Amino acid sequence: MIYKPERLICNFDHGVYAVDVWQADGTWQATATQVDAASSFASFYYEEDKDREYVINKAIMDVKEHNDENN
Repeated sequence: MIYKPERLICNFDHGVYAVDVWQADGTWQATATQVDAASSFASFYYEEDKDREYVINKAIMDVKEHNDENN
């Protein structure tokens, strides 16, 4: 299967994140990476029965937590 994700740029006090989000077989999925960091972890997240905003925020927070611990 090939899915065409929606690209979002999310600007927060703690950083700017590029997020791709798409729905596959009824499940929202998202990838995120911090674009204003010297180095960044990429996160892929999905969970059944969660909405679009939940998986977007979870992917972003996974990146933030990893970058805070490692940068």
